[in-house]
Amino acid sequence: MAVLKIPQSELRANVGQATPVSEAALPMSLAKAYGQAIGEVGKQVQKVAKDQRDINDQITLNEMVRDAVVKMERTRAEVSLNSDLEFAVNEYDKKTKLDQFNDIYQGKNKNVQNLFRLWLAKQKNSDYALVTKAVTKQHVASVKADHKKSLNEFTINSTDPEKAIQNDAAIKSWFENPNNRKFYGDADWEELQQTLKSDIIESRLMFGVKNHPSFTIANADKIEKLVGPEKVRKLVEDATKKIASDVKFNVSREKALDLFEEDNKIA
Repeated sequence: MAVLKIPQSELRANVGQATPVSEAALPMSLAKAYGQAIGEVGKQVQKVAKDQRDINDQITLNEMVRDAVVKMERTRAEVSLNSDLEFAVNEYDKKTKLDQFNDIYQGKNKNVQNLFRLWLAKQKNSDYALVTKAVTKQHVASVKADHKKSLNEFTINSTDPEKAIQNDAAIKSWFENPNNRKFYGDADWEELQQTLKSDIIESRLMFGVKNHPSFTIANADKIEKLVGPEKVRKLVEDATKKIASDVKFNVSREKALDLFEEDNKIA
């Protein structure tokens, strides 16, 4: 019987080795992506650090601004008391220059100093308008106070017969002066004239009650057309009291003179 022989294969299985993982072994696209990821992480770390520095700088700036505002508000209040606008603005500028804030500004990092300089410049530009407004208001108030003194003097002089004509001319000239007019709006200017007119009438009537009560009572109808029935009743009442007071005074005076004469006779 024939025997079949199967020759043994000499081939051996080749066990592959693991490919080492390294940047050199990575595909180009994967290596590029990996490098970009590492770079982005670095950028994010830098951004976080910068953001933190910015936050700290902003906190420092806020503290500086808080202290600077107190000093600037005090300075603005002081210069605003002036009536000379140009002087007030120049004085404010001088007292709020950067070197006036050395105690706040020095020793800070460059970024904070730059931020503070920028803030100070903007704040001063804003404050100039406030100083101008305050000084103008102060000036107008001062002028109007002087005007009030003049108008009161017109009212007082209106009761003096020797000054009546001159006083009327002075009033007319005062209201025609554009330097007086420019401080008032149309409504305020009209009110000022009406108020002076009313004050003069009131002053003259009171002068009449005190010095010419009988004349006041005799002309009650004419006076009523000027001041109305309620006011004229009060004037007539006061004039009547004045007459009674004068009569009582004269009686007392006559009695006193009589007694004085008797005492002289006895003496």
